[in-house]
Amino acid sequence: MAVKARGRENFKRRPQFPTAAAAEFCYLSKTVKSQYSVGNFGGRILPRKSAASLAVSSVAALPTRLKPPATLSEPARKEFLRIVAAESADHFRASDLPLLEEYCEAAALAKRAAKELQSEAAGGRWLSLWEKANRVLVSHSARLRLCPQSRQPNNPKRPERLSYYERMDLEENDAADH
Repeated sequence: MAVKARGRENFKRRPQFPTAAAAEFCYLSKTVKSQYSVGNFGGRILPRKSAASLAVSSVAALPTRLKPPATLSEPARKEFLRIVAAESADHFRASDLPLLEEYCEAAALAKRAAKELQSEAAGGRWLSLWEKANRVLVSHSARLRLCPQSRQPNNPKRPERLSYYERMDLEENDAADH
């Protein structure tokens, strides 16, 4: 007595092709369909972009560097130009300008205060100005991404863990050395 296998009718059957040519035709039609994408035009299939349209690259405007404002003092203007020239063109945006202005003025003030402190007639006023200017420099340099800590990536690489086999190999080499 033949026992019928249960649940066979639930399995999807793979298509059986009578000839190799029919199988190849089916494969080719699938690859041709994959070269087309469905667009937003009523679900119609749109052809892929031509090689000529892909060969033409779109021209994007190069980022421009910030210009020093006229309100900066001469030492602050020199500091502004030094910083903007040292960083890449896309590092600063127009919204960074007020913060960068304050940073450059604080740098100029800190330099002047340091010079005054080195003279013999320096008063406590210059020390206080130097200290406050340096506080501004520290806080603004982090916000402008000028200090080393702010240039580090936010997702540091974790060291790779040794596999069991690498650890076993190290232990064998260590045992052989002793």
